[in-house]
Amino acid sequence: MSELKACPFCGSKDINSGGGDKVVFCFCMDCCATGPGHYAGGDWNTRPEEDRLRATNAELAGALREIGGNAKLSASVVCAPNNAFRDALHEIARKAEVALSKHGGSQ
Repeated sequence: MSELKACPFCGSKDINSGGGDKVVFCFCMDCCATGPGHYAGGDWNTRPEEDRLRATNAELAGALREIGGNAKLSASVVCAPNNAFRDALHEIARKAEVALSKHGGSQ
């Protein structure tokens, strides 16, 4: 049987299953959540919303990297000292870096 994902409700990894070699249900030993687990936990491990959010997060992280990179590039070609536009671009790039570092810079 494939390894079961943690409980989607409490995060516990203490998950049991029943039904023999064709797992027909899974249950969390901590919060008592139950769910289908047909054929080696496939249904229990299916988390379409989680997968969609991971894909969206990766897409947004990529866009943020691009914005930060474009801001750095644009700031580097603005040569006037004390230029407010250049400073604003540097701040955008800094904020992009901070946001990516807070969220692990999802690939």
